[in-house]
Amino acid sequence: MSTAVFDNFAAPNQQPANFPYGIRIGSGNTNGINDIGIAGQRGFGVGICPRVPTGMGGLQGYNDPASDNYGNYQYSDGSVMVWIPAFYYKVGTGSNGLVLNKIDVKPFSAYADVATANAAGYALHRAFYDG
Repeated sequence: MSTAVFDNFAAPNQQPANFPYGIRIGSGNTNGINDIGIAGQRGFGVGICPRVPTGMGGLQGYNDPASDNYGNYQYSDGSVMVWIPAFYYKVGTGSNGLVLNKIDVKPFSAYADVATANAAGYALHRAFYDG
């Protein structure tokens, strides 16, 4: 595994660059904003909220996949929440490209829309449907 450390990202006009959906380099995962991560790696299953609601703030380590507080935020009344990014999943049947009962998870950004993900055999978890 390679590690890249960047001190500053700037746009051509020298203003800070903004990556609201995180950064993905190659096939690896940077545990970017709103990214579910890779199963078995640090930070999998939680992520960084793209827009923190008014009254909420990140706990110390909220943006560090190695921290116990990764993806955790606290509201002004003291309650704590964890950000779980939307994701697609596929359960192996033995004939759909995955061995029986193997579960594969992909970030929401992996497909242009739900129909495209469905065509590839993936489903958007029902927690991410409103209603």
